[in-house]
This record gives sequence, C-alpha cells and structure tokens, in this order.
Amino acid sequence: MPGTVPDRFCDLIMKGGITSGVVYPLAICELSKAFRFRSIGGTSVGAIAAAAAAAAEYGRGKPGAGFELLAGLPQFLGEPVNSAKDTRLFSLFQPQQSTRPVFRTLTAALGGGRWAWLRVLAAAFRNFPLAFLSGLAVAAIPFSTLDTDGTAWQQIVIVALTLLLAAVACLVFTGAAFVLRLRRGLADNYFGLCTGMAGSGAFPAMALTPWLHEYLNTLAGLDPGGRPLTFGDLWGKSDSQSEPRICLEVVTTCLTMGRPFHLPFRDDEEAHESKQFYFRPDEFSDLFPTPVVDWMVKHSRDRDVPDRQKGFYALPDPQNLPVVVAARMSLSFPLLLSAVPLYAVDLSRKDEADRVKEVCWFSDGGIGSNFPIQLFDAPVPRWPTFAIDLGEKHPDFDAGVFMPKTNGEAILPDWSRFGQTPGFLGPMFGFAFATLDTMMNWSHETQARLPGYRDRIAVIRLNPLDGGLNLNMDAGQIKRLSEYGRQAGVEFVRRFTETSPDVQLDWHNHRWVRLRSFLGCAEALLKQLERTCEFAEEHHESFEDLITGCDGIPKHAYRWRNELQQHLASQTLQALRDLSLDTDGESLVPCSPKPRPELRPRPRI
Repeated sequence: MPGTVPDRFCDLIMKGGITSGVVYPLAICELSKAFRFRSIGGTSVGAIAAAAAAAAEYGRGKPGAGFELLAGLPQFLGEPVNSAKDTRLFSLFQPQQSTRPVFRTLTAALGGGRWAWLRVLAAAFRNFPLAFLSGLAVAAIPFSTLDTDGTAWQQIVIVALTLLLAAVACLVFTGAAFVLRLRRGLADNYFGLCTGMAGSGAFPAMALTPWLHEYLNTLAGLDPGGRPLTFGDLWGKSDSQSEPRICLEVVTTCLTMGRPFHLPFRDDEEAHESKQFYFRPDEFSDLFPTPVVDWMVKHSRDRDVPDRQKGFYALPDPQNLPVVVAARMSLSFPLLLSAVPLYAVDLSRKDEADRVKEVCWFSDGGIGSNFPIQLFDAPVPRWPTFAIDLGEKHPDFDAGVFMPKTNGEAILPDWSRFGQTPGFLGPMFGFAFATLDTMMNWSHETQARLPGYRDRIAVIRLNPLDGGLNLNMDAGQIKRLSEYGRQAGVEFVRRFTETSPDVQLDWHNHRWVRLRSFLGCAEALLKQLERTCEFAEEHHESFEDLITGCDGIPKHAYRWRNELQQHLASQTLQALRDLSLDTDGESLVPCSPKPRPELRPRPRI
C-alpha cells in the first residue's frame, strides 16, 4: 500500500557515464518500492545518483522529499531553459570566462553527423574572431601584389592562392588561439572547462554543484539553502565503525598519488586517510557553494593555528564530510569538470624542509574504478546487491535493457570494433578510446562475468548519441533513457521478490550460486595453504613453529598481542588445514559455477 516502508533490504552500485546517468533515477524509484537501501555506491555520475538515492532514502516519507521528488528528475532535466532550447541538463555545465570560447567550440560537435566538423569550424571562427581576422589579414597580402595589367589567368591564379592562403591562415591562427586559450583556461580553472559553479554570461539555470547541494538537501528533507547533508546524517550515528543505517560510498581518483580512494576517506585504526588531507577555503569557494565551504571550515579537525593562518584547514571527520563534496570529487570528468585540490605532506621526502603541504589533485573516480561492483560484497550475501551497467548498443540487438535469463548467459565479453570507426582519423581515434576504455574497465568487465554477479547486473545499452558526453540530449532522449532505467528496476523487483516458474534467476538461485561458487574457490585456497604448509615442513621451520616460537621476531614486526592471541592463531591455522584434509577424496570444485573465481589478498581502497 502507498507509504508502506518495505521490509526487504538491498544494495545498489551504479557505473560512471556523464549524462548517461539519466537512466538511474527511475530505476532507483522502482527499487525503492520493494526494498530499503542499506548500501549505495557509484563512480562519477553513478556517484551523483548514489548520493541522490541515499538522500532520498534518508528523506523517505517526508513531505516534498524522498523518492517521490526523485521520480520527477528526468522531466526536470529535460525542460528547456532558453530560446535556444537548451535543456536544464545542458545548463548544469557552465564554462567560466577563461574557458568559454573553448567550451562553445567543442560543444558545437555535439549531435555528431557528417557535418559536425563544419559546425566546429564555424564555432571556432565565432569564438576566436581576432585570430580569424588575423588569418584573413595575412591572406590579403597577395592582393597587394595583384597585377591589374596581368593576364586573366595570372589574376585567377593569384585569387586562388589567396583563397587557399586565407583558409590555411585562418585555420592556423584560430587553432593556435584555441590551444593557447585551452592551456591558459585549464591552468586557471583547476584543469577543467567547468568548475561546476556559475559560469560567465547570463545563465538562466543553476550550475551543477549549487543545484546538487540544494537538490540533495531537498531529497533528504533538509533546508535547501542550509547546511549540507553529511555522511553522519546518513549513518544515523557519529561512530563510523558501527554498521550505518544508510551506507554511501563513492570513488574518486587521486592523480598525484596514482590510486583510487573511497569516499568518505577511511578513518580507523588501520588507516587515517582523512587525517592526512587539508583543503583551502579560498579554492573550495571556486568549486562549492558558500554553505558547504562554511560547514567545512566550521567542522575542520582541530589543527595548529599556523596551518589556518597559511590558509590550510584539515578535512572534517568522515561523519561531518558533506555528501555533495564526495559526489563532486567523484564526478570530475577530465577536461569537462575541474579537478578538486586537497593538500597533504609527502612523508617519503628525506629532508624535513621538503615535508610541506603539497597539492593532491582528485579527478574522476572512473579513471581508477568506473564500476565498483565489488564494493559491498561479502562471501555470501545477506541481501541482493544490484548493479546497473552502461554499455554500447550491440550490433545484433536493439538499444535498451539486457539482463540474462539463465545461469549460462552473459559469459561472453563485449567486443570493441574500433577499426570500423568511420572518417579519415576514425580508426586512430577509435584505437585511442578503446585503449582508455580497456584501462578503465577491464577489472569490472572480467568480474561481471562471474557467477553470482552477472545475474544481478542490468546492462543498459545505448545508441551512440545517447548519454556519455552528449550534453545536449533533448527531452525525448532523456525520457527514453530514463525509461530504460525504470524497466531495469521493475525487472530487478520481479526477479528478486517474486516466486514464479518463468523466473530462473531469482533470489533463491542467487544465494545458491554465490554459496556454491564461494565454497569451490575456498576449497582451492585451502588446498593451496596445505601445499604451502607441507613444503615449509620439509624445507624450513613449520608455520606452527613460526607461530609458537616468535621470540626472535622484532617487536615492530606485528608480534602477538598476548598468549591468547597466539593460541588462537595456532588453532585457526590447524582448523584450516583440517578443512583441506578431511575431504574423503571428494571435491567441491567439479560442477561448480563457471568461470570459477579465486580468493586473493588485495589492499582495501
């Protein structure tokens, strides 16, 4: 019945994809009818959608908030905002003064088509008029040598050469102006064409980050222009180590350190990631609205006064970190949106004088982890973790939602046919983009083929001009894409809440496949442990002797805390070895789901 809070739980992961994220709101709303969201994660625009889902779950049941408000987002984004029929979606991305000519030139290519290059040239000449006129001036030089007494053919040749020179000169001068403005603009604009804040000129709609701040607050039932929604609000408690009411995690990429981070930063006894970073309010004011910056300053960790006098403020504790800051740090698509600067000290520097605060640039989470489908996974699930993937249209099937119908489907990989890209330089650009795509997506592309993964992933296949960097999608496109998301949500609910003969991949099947798959790979890991222990007993001291005879191990090398911990380690090792030995010649691996995963230690992000 309307207003009833579901008694089922689910987790949700969403992939990055810039404007493709319009598929997410209705998928989230459909899932919210049957499930309560416990853990929500994503990257890039998937992080924006995850933040919106978490805010809506927090505001569930509040008047004018929650999922009822979220359901209207696709229509809102498709509304025209000016006489040029630009949509609100397009108006969210507003260039600053220094990058406006470059932005307008590049966006002239939106919509594609065989004449896209001509639109770009025309836009370049309009946005760099001085360079264009300089090219014409250079081309006018041959006219000064025009011999009016020459033959008609001589005059025709001079005119032809003048026109050719004019074309070349205009291209060279305009191209040079474009490159110089791009370099200067990116350097002054935190390496992006748009900061996410209000741009130059008269824009009739709010820019991305101020709108997102107000929208998340409204979804959560908070004052739209007031203090920001925080992770502590979602958790329902200030203790970051306890299981939260709503867990939100998004991914960003630190280009300076060359690795992805989860936000909020970890802050436990194993890692103090949030304690190492600082921000500058003067820089954050260029990237975030005033209420957000004021909150960050007010809730900065206590630090030495000299740091604040130099303009550095420590990041707030994780529970006080605004959700909009994490979402914006994840959505920093290279070139389009500015990177976010934080500061830290490089403790690997030998000289104490070199241990000063240096800038660390945080860019789009998709660079390091574009679809973190493993984010909330346990060996076997308590409740389903749904995932929504974004892909290109398959050549043999229509665009739309694809979900496997049997356990044997969705094992085959998607192919990237970049050699068939049309145009003179099409294959080369296709090769470059395929290389970048493989670097960003190979991890989840292989993981998505595993049993217990592929049955809970909805792949939404899009046409070339849908989503992605197509900022100028019209209301019809936005509505069609959001409908794909609704269909995915409906199908998830049907499969994981109903018992029907025509639904093979249901919750019962999912739990069985995950358990069967885990036991198979756990057995392989235990056998590997037993082989290693047997080898050690024949060639070195046994691991059991290593546990009990650790007197020679230095104190800094993780010695046992006490004798009880040492005894527990011996029992655990022996129990694991016994599990591997007591099999009566049988194995759990044969007939287990394929492909079989493997258990390996890996660092927590």
